Amino acid sequence: LAVQFPGGARHDLGLYDALLLFALTVLLYWLSRRQLLVGALLAVLALGYGAMRFLLDFLRASDVAYADARYFGLTPAQYVALLLVVYGAGQLLRRRALRRDSAPAAPAAGHQLSLPACSSS
Repeated sequence: LAVQFPGGARHDLGLYDALLLFALTVLLYWLSRRQLLVGALLAVLALGYGAMRFLLDFLRASDVAYADARYFGLTPAQYVALLLVVYGAGQLLRRRALRRDSAPAAPAAGHQLSLPACSSS
């Protein structure tokens, strides 16, 4: 999957990005067909894209004149990607807690759940 350049072979990050974004799109479509809390798809998108971008930036060429600056070993894009991962994970955890707190309690053993009667008029 390498692309030949005058300085040698390089990873085709555009191809990797396209393939991973396609997989993320399929995942988001599949999740959209399920009943999720509001904002869960955005959280999955942020988490998935942030993780993907963070990892792909490690494959970027650093031995060329136009390479991105690195601060403490990471590119600025990787810091933004980390923020996306933290945001996405935080929102998913928050929604999980909301779902758990809003779930109706199960009736005690031996008791039946009664529903209010509806009058049709």
